[in-house]
Amino acid sequence: MNISKHFNFLAFAFVLLIFNSCNIEPFEGETPEEPSNQLPSTCEEAAQNTVDAALAYGNVSPIDSDFSSVCAAYKKALEDQVRVCGDQGGAFQTLIDSLGDCEGEDDNTNNEDGDYWPMNIGNSWTYLAQITGMADSESTMEITDLVDYKGKESYLYENFFGSVQSTDGTNFENLNVDYYTRKSNGDYELLVGELTAELAGLYKITQSEYSYVILKDNVDVGTKWEYNFDVVTSYESLQSGGATLPDIPANYDIKLEILEKNASIASGGMVFDSVIKVKVTQKVVVTGLTSTTDITYYFAKDVGIVKSEGTVFDPDDNITSTTINEIKSYNIN
Repeated sequence: MNISKHFNFLAFAFVLLIFNSCNIEPFEGETPEEPSNQLPSTCEEAAQNTVDAALAYGNVSPIDSDFSSVCAAYKKALEDQVRVCGDQGGAFQTLIDSLGDCEGEDDNTNNEDGDYWPMNIGNSWTYLAQITGMADSESTMEITDLVDYKGKESYLYENFFGSVQSTDGTNFENLNVDYYTRKSNGDYELLVGELTAELAGLYKITQSEYSYVILKDNVDVGTKWEYNFDVVTSYESLQSGGATLPDIPANYDIKLEILEKNASIASGGMVFDSVIKVKVTQKVVVTGLTSTTDITYYFAKDVGIVKSEGTVFDPDDNITSTTINEIKSYNIN
């Protein structure tokens, strides 16, 4: 059974609500042990076990190798709590039923032969970017390291698709953000680390991390998947006596769809076969303003992203920009 990460967070938040109401000691970060047949001796112990298991479950997704065992531990903790504490209203049983058989993603169905985003240290891709109203720019994206990020091996990038800037060309000062990717079965996950920057020398900006699967190479044309989550931006004054600004949450709604497979496209004077075409539509709502990004990515077998094109609407400036990135050269180890 495939369970969306969005549901993971909902289930996780629900159990935390129960946890807070019971005033149980917080989770210390250890992964739950394998489920045993022994029942907890008290309701408090059962509830604590459920909280620990729920927090571990909230940190995995169906593409992870340990998903099934973590899910099973969570399901067992819920079942034990029902036996020891009862389940008035049936809310916990609803969670148990939703977990199903705790199977992760199956990589044996429609699995592709090849790699649509080769991940090795030293791999690099040089792109020529064209954005409406701006001069063309060239940038090289390179994998520089294999690191442990969020408890799993991930590839770290330098200069991920060029510098981060707004649609009117405004660059942030002292911007720092790390980008990572990792692959499990046929899923390619993009992870955006915590962002820090300075705004006009007045405030330090911090933006929380997030991640999503940007490509599935083992599904059929027309397959869709989506994410919805909040990213929080906080502000710290860099000047004595500066005004205190509140944290600002941004709601991200990301929808993805496989548009075409085994396509042939031209990019940067080269022709690439065995291309998967993926459309990514992202809506970000901040304080009532909605920015929209519609980008189509072209993933070539054994090469990676060879082209992206689409539009970006910035409500602050009321500007819709057209953006095209074409590959100029690449080096795959």
